[in-house]
Amino acid sequence: MKDAWAAGSISGLHVYQILAHAPAIDDFTSKQAAIVGLAKLTDASEVRRVLQVAAEADNPTHLDLSLDQQRAKRSLRLSARANGMWAITGMLDEVDGAILAETLASFTRPPDTHDTTTPAQRRADALTDMSKAAAANTHPGGVSAVSILVDLENLPTSDNATLVDGTPLGAGSFDLLSCAAVCTVIFGIKRTGTFIPLALGRKRRRASAAQWAALIARDRGCIRCGRSPRHCHAHHIIHWKDGGRTDLSNLALLCSRCHNDLHHGRYTITMDTHTIPVITHTRGPP
Repeated sequence: MKDAWAAGSISGLHVYQILAHAPAIDDFTSKQAAIVGLAKLTDASEVRRVLQVAAEADNPTHLDLSLDQQRAKRSLRLSARANGMWAITGMLDEVDGAILAETLASFTRPPDTHDTTTPAQRRADALTDMSKAAAANTHPGGVSAVSILVDLENLPTSDNATLVDGTPLGAGSFDLLSCAAVCTVIFGIKRTGTFIPLALGRKRRRASAAQWAALIARDRGCIRCGRSPRHCHAHHIIHWKDGGRTDLSNLALLCSRCHNDLHHGRYTITMDTHTIPVITHTRGPP
């Protein structure tokens, strides 16, 4: 590092950021050459961001923190740069982070054939859309709902609830979230690592709001291509006209393109013994 600074390859700001973060990075000596190499290619603020991520990875103390301790560390920084752009950095506790992640996912548009944007750019667009929706108050009940999955087989214990991404919730976190107006609690059981929501009704042709939330918890998106739930339909595996029920055991999330392919015979869907949808490809039309 000293040689690179003396040769003018890196600036004093680079050196300051490297030295400031070195104590928090495990085995810094072996990583120093790579860090200096990065510093030669980018500005000091980007080096600082990378070093912060590396320090977090080497010292993941947040895994040992309670929700209250996590919230004490929450922060958000929005700073204007000289080039006119804005930089966002910060940390959220596990609950608020999950809510933000779900909201971003619901606002993020999927790529299409002619889309040249990166996932990071689409997330940035989603954050802008969320801000506009909040400013316009187009979602007075909240722009997102976080879902809590409760395994009925472990209901007497305190560690039966998780977020959709599998994050376990302690009793305190569960109580906090379950009081929120935008929280959906979904009861079910786990089979072969998959959460299976219980049947929530079958009196209507269209899936209810509760059934829709349960479908998202189980399928996460289109079961064929993975597109976001907001681009999906609740497909009846046994068609409604053929006596199929509007029940979780007969529904699966499909985007419009995959739904169309299904009806053109390109694949079929069946339910396994654990009520998990299974796709079987056929020799249908190309």
